[in-house]
Amino acid sequence: MRGFTLIEIIMVIAVLAICASMFLPFRGLVIGFKTRTIVKDMVSTLRWARSKAIILNKTLIFRIYRDDDLFREDNDDNIDYLIYYKNQDNSLNVVKIGSYPGSFKLYKNIHPRIIEENFYERIRFTGQGTALSGTIGLKNESGDLYQIIVSQLGRVRLESE
Repeated sequence: MRGFTLIEIIMVIAVLAICASMFLPFRGLVIGFKTRTIVKDMVSTLRWARSKAIILNKTLIFRIYRDDDLFREDNDDNIDYLIYYKNQDNSLNVVKIGSYPGSFKLYKNIHPRIIEENFYERIRFTGQGTALSGTIGLKNESGDLYQIIVSQLGRVRLESE
């Protein structure tokens, strides 16, 4: 006779189950590392915007979008954010563009509320380095919430739950 016995099949399934249970915790570590990297990149961008506002002596505005393709249409699932200032004719002069994964949920305020509008642009840095303060929250697919807090003095800090 040819084929596998019931015992052989059960043993293979048991070995596969043991291997899968060993690798599941690593998935959480990878998601956490990816999230921290994305959030720290956004914190660095905000700190750069503050410095750039001082150098240009202009008010720079940080606008973050809620969904993909609201700012520009592209072929990815990433959501855009940008730093810009307004010219005298109220046209936008974009200084920097960035993005974050579409799997993240965007929140605002210290007591997180999900953003319902198309974008959030409360955070502004003046030419003197001060800011119109605000909080951005990003929640990943695991439910971890990271808050980027900008104080009125322009200080940018990161907090996580």
